Amino acid sequence: MLVFTIIVFTAMGVTFWCLRHPPKRARRHGKARTGPVIQHPFHAVSIRHNGCACSVVNAVGNRRFLAANIPQLPLPSCDAPHCSCRYVHHDDRRQHDNRRMVYSLRSDLYVLAGNSERRVARGRRASDKEANRASTFDLEDMDMSA
Repeated sequence: MLVFTIIVFTAMGVTFWCLRHPPKRARRHGKARTGPVIQHPFHAVSIRHNGCACSVVNAVGNRRFLAANIPQLPLPSCDAPHCSCRYVHHDDRRQHDNRRMVYSLRSDLYVLAGNSERRVARGRRASDKEANRASTFDLEDMDMSA
């Protein structure tokens, strides 16, 4: 009876110790981040590889895709023996900082071609036209006789 009691208490002690001290692997992971997750409306990804990629990834090249529209890696049609592809995240799908530069050049060329800049005029009302006339300053309008 004494041996049975010792075995039961030993088993309870080992169980208690195992519950209080999980394996080191499980303890290595920290808590999940609870901070705010910043979601960009045009969050994009591109596929990077270590030089040994399948034909599908080589055909895609460095194109960026919206993150909501991408499949998981490896791609379903991947024919590489070992897929080393990974996604690289970008805040925006656009690759260059300012895509409006082309359009500003076009508007500058429009004015240089002799066309009038229509955004300067205020409006079609009589009060707008008076304000527009008052805002234009010309040296000929000044009275220098004094």
